[in-house]
Amino acid sequence: MKYTINLRCVSHLTHLRNLPVSDVLLQADPFCRSGGMELKELKESIFSLKDMGKKCVLSWDCLVKDDELSKSISLLEPFVDHLDSIRYSDPGIGGLLIDIYPDLDLELSLEHGSLNKYAVKSWIEHYKHKLKKVIFSLQMPLDVISTIAPTLRVDTEILAAGPVNIFYSRRSLLGLDSDHGSSKAFTIASDDRPNQLNPIFATAKGSSVFYDKPVNIFSIEEKLHKAGIDYLRFEYLYEHELKEFSECVSQQGWRQATLSYNKDNSIEAYLLNNPTHELFSRLKNKFLTEKNEEKEGLVIEAVKPKYCLINLDVSLNLPIEVKFISPERKTIVAKLDVLHDLKGVEYQNNIKPGTYLCKWHKYVVTGSFIQISDSRQLKT
Repeated sequence: MKYTINLRCVSHLTHLRNLPVSDVLLQADPFCRSGGMELKELKESIFSLKDMGKKCVLSWDCLVKDDELSKSISLLEPFVDHLDSIRYSDPGIGGLLIDIYPDLDLELSLEHGSLNKYAVKSWIEHYKHKLKKVIFSLQMPLDVISTIAPTLRVDTEILAAGPVNIFYSRRSLLGLDSDHGSSKAFTIASDDRPNQLNPIFATAKGSSVFYDKPVNIFSIEEKLHKAGIDYLRFEYLYEHELKEFSECVSQQGWRQATLSYNKDNSIEAYLLNNPTHELFSRLKNKFLTEKNEEKEGLVIEAVKPKYCLINLDVSLNLPIEVKFISPERKTIVAKLDVLHDLKGVEYQNNIKPGTYLCKWHKYVVTGSFIQISDSRQLKT
């Protein structure tokens, strides 16, 4: 297995020396949606990486308008001969690079689409085998990857540890640029998930939002290798993350560092636990078709961490222990002690059938059914 890592700023170079990575993804701000490297730093970085014996791959993943293409090519021209390849995600950029630099090695990122083997093969055929590497999406199930990767005549790569980009806009939504050298991160949260803070990056090339937890699938490295993946990528947003990881490698070794780094805050088996070849189970609640299941109520709305809006079909004596059963059949045992009706009236004893508010219980989601742990607690 080979490894790739991103480089945002020339000042981060010193942290790469101890890492056994073969390819470095250069994220210069004229070409990268969340890049922090100026053009003068790009040239310095290329020569330094060559001295380390590493391959230099320019990341060109930002959206480019028609009137910006010629300027982008002119900015790229002085560096082309020193690059080992260019990685792109915009099909138009790929076609343009093939026309202008027919001998240049190219890498196609399919991380934000192309979730089936037919799409991957079609793109490779479209570029007439000019590609040297294809980067798979984390949303592509592992079993699909295993059926296609061994049949391709190009190298394959997947993000193994780092932030998952879930949204990108060409607009600068924050109205300011992020500081790549700072340890302070900008984050956003939705009204229904106020505790889920998503990192957001704003640069001249737009705004990128990342999932609140980074992915780390080094624990299934052997399965990925067996499936046909050639490269695993480690990616970071801020310098302190790279520094901590580099120090961890120096102390524990590469294998142990990849398994333990940020383990408590990461998504471990993303490809295995989130199969996208199946319908999202919340859209089809199995309880709806199983008439033999006894249900005493339903969660109409669950707003983390504020409240649950529930509808009770039976009368209850409070306090009472109930089971919230999610659409995925996850069971959460909780105690109902105080309920409020929609007029704000509080109830601590007898409850009649109806709609009530109770406190939010961890892991309870909209669509969950309510069952009484002990049917003897039902009010008669």
